[in-house]
Amino acid sequence: MQLGRLDLAERTLRGALGQVALAEGQSFRRRGVVLANLAAIGVKRKDPEQVVAYGRQALHLAQESSSGYVVRRLQALRADFGGLAHDVRVAELDAEIDALSATHREG
Repeated sequence: MQLGRLDLAERTLRGALGQVALAEGQSFRRRGVVLANLAAIGVKRKDPEQVVAYGRQALHLAQESSSGYVVRRLQALRADFGGLAHDVRVAELDAEIDALSATHREG
């Protein structure tokens, strides 16, 4: 996602969430990746609310589906938090992703 294309990327990803293949209850992995990508757009915009809103949804799907791929996408998201990690909500999400990652490694 290039910085100048964030609006277009976000519109495309939000549109994808409404498609039947990604509707709630369908493909957890695909939906989780789209949600993680929307959270990543929030990171690029330095928007903690967007990061947490989409990141938590992706985290929930990763927990329900045990998808290693979504967990890895969330780990990559964590690596990009940078200064956003000072926001308490982002710090909490960071800790939740870390805990899920540890659980996933053990399981």
